[in-house]
Amino acid sequence: MERPWAAAGGFLPLLLLLELVCPGQGNRLPYFTNYFFDTYLLINEDTPVGSSVTQLLARDLDNDPLVFGVVGEEASRFFAVESLTGVVWLRQPLDRETKSEFTVEFSVSDSQGVIKGTVNIQVGDVNDNAPTFHNQPYSVRIPE
Repeated sequence: MERPWAAAGGFLPLLLLLELVCPGQGNRLPYFTNYFFDTYLLINEDTPVGSSVTQLLARDLDNDPLVFGVVGEEASRFFAVESLTGVVWLRQPLDRETKSEFTVEFSVSDSQGVIKGTVNIQVGDVNDNAPTFHNQPYSVRIPE
């Protein structure tokens, strides 16, 4: 009795072994679903330290657990990410007059790899500097 797999030089068992080791399409990497990766995120300069400013959202087609993070020294000084929920919160006060925008790289990872996405964060201006007058008092005459 001839065995079909034997004639193919053991090709069929090799295929079955490959399917067990690498089932289906293999592990697919996660991806971000937030709109602001394509546009920008606005955070007002009067946002209190410790406030949640957004939540990173990502999807993994393999339903692997996801871990979120922030990349870079400057970004990590101003923003922190709760690794399991993706909640981003402010670590340091923002001042639009000092720095009006940040380019922040966030990451999401599953068991197989890391994906990074860049967000342009605009610092919104609020009236935090009252006008000052120098050389007071002022005297003005307005003719009728």
